[in-house]
Amino acid sequence: MNSSRVEHHKNRLIIAMVALIVRLIPAFLYYGSWDVGAFATLLQHTLDNNLAGLSDLNYFPTIAIYLWFAGLIASITPLPLAFCIKLIPLLFDACIALLIYDIVRKRMFKSAFQVGLLYALCPVPIMIISIHGQWDSLFLFFLLLSFYIREFVPDSVLKYASFGVLFGYAILLKPVALLFSPFFFSPRQKMRDYSYYQAVAATACVGVLLIALGVLHLLGINLMMLLDTIFHYYNHGVQIFGLPFAFPTSWEPVTMFLKNRFFLLPILALLTMWYYQGKVHIYRLLGICVAVVLSFSGLCPQYLMWLVPFLLIKNMTVWAAIYSFVVSLFYLLFYANPFSNLDAPFQNSLSFASIKPCFALGLPAWIFSYQWVPFLNVLGNIVIPGMCMMLLLGEYKKLRKVLRATHFYDFKATTEQVSNWYVWVNVAIFGIIGASMYWYRNLNLAALFDHAAAVKKTWYITALYDQHVGAVYNGHWLINVITINLFFICAWFYYALRVGWRKNASVKK
Repeated sequence: MNSSRVEHHKNRLIIAMVALIVRLIPAFLYYGSWDVGAFATLLQHTLDNNLAGLSDLNYFPTIAIYLWFAGLIASITPLPLAFCIKLIPLLFDACIALLIYDIVRKRMFKSAFQVGLLYALCPVPIMIISIHGQWDSLFLFFLLLSFYIREFVPDSVLKYASFGVLFGYAILLKPVALLFSPFFFSPRQKMRDYSYYQAVAATACVGVLLIALGVLHLLGINLMMLLDTIFHYYNHGVQIFGLPFAFPTSWEPVTMFLKNRFFLLPILALLTMWYYQGKVHIYRLLGICVAVVLSFSGLCPQYLMWLVPFLLIKNMTVWAAIYSFVVSLFYLLFYANPFSNLDAPFQNSLSFASIKPCFALGLPAWIFSYQWVPFLNVLGNIVIPGMCMMLLLGEYKKLRKVLRATHFYDFKATTEQVSNWYVWVNVAIFGIIGASMYWYRNLNLAALFDHAAAVKKTWYITALYDQHVGAVYNGHWLINVITINLFFICAWFYYALRVGWRKNASVKK
């Protein structure tokens, strides 16, 4: 094995270990948002073989198989349920860091290791996965992996079948992946057997979706009700902040227009036209799509995580640093302040409900104030959408130069073979889950899974809902979860800026 491959494997190991460590610690220390309780409810239905009662879900119950494994770990070990629920998305988020490293390395950027490490340490996905407890890393990983295979693997039937299967699975994990379906087919360029390969990809994707729907039907789920709920949710959904809530767009007719995400379709159609001209690369357009959503649509906290991988893949390190810094500050206030979501006060504060009262883990009393809400609104409703608009403006100026060109986009990449490591990771995960199902086939998990004990193991602070906040807002005025996280955010921001400035300086030379 030559020295370059040794260094490559060493870099991957470092990125993976760093990503896992910085995610495991907060995932174990803190309970998580209201969504963790929602996943626990889905887990209970899964263990009771009652998925038919989930026909009104706003997503496909694909994650039920992963949740079953989380329930198994929580039932046979002393580990808290909230921590077990976060394990699978935590693992896939670490895989995203590795995938970003591989993509940037394939694009022949020397900063690949630093970029991969930046995502591994980035506070935005850490807060969403390890503190909020969301599962967006799963759909993001399979979406990025599908385009990674399509862009870097030599043309073959297996390549396009794999791409279709992975893209379809991303949709099943989170239907928001349909946002990227206009870019499903490859630009024609000089590809041989173009129509045949695109048909293979489409057949594989549709096949996966039909098989999944068939399985759900056999489980007793009302497919029409499920699809109708998913359609309406992803058109309107839960919208807590963003441009529709900012003055003057908070005027009701404008708000209703912006909250209906169908208005984004003409913009996506324009991007699709540029894409199929073969002059703009897919990663740039995927990032632009996400920026369009974040600029104009109503948002939830986890949506802000989607843009980070694309900024890093495009080697826009300074942009990624500034964007992540602002979003991280917003997250700190959003999850710490009990009035950040007035529709459900105190709900988000459970994110920082810790293992036990501790001055270094609790929230400080000074954050328990409605006076922070205006600042939070400025960040979430104006600053973050405004940053995304500035990003779109900069990308538009670049695109104007690209679109004037008469030649197709020439995407250079290294000739090194694409790693099949990701395939083996997923095979191992499904293999372990399958073996566990067989090994524990006679074990009644529903009986073993004591809901009261599970709630106790998650350190769920029920007194918070009665506004007895001493259990959470017990942090020292100087050393507490806010100041510790703020130090980490500032350190990451400084490191990211240095990486970006060095890269820019080397390009100018």
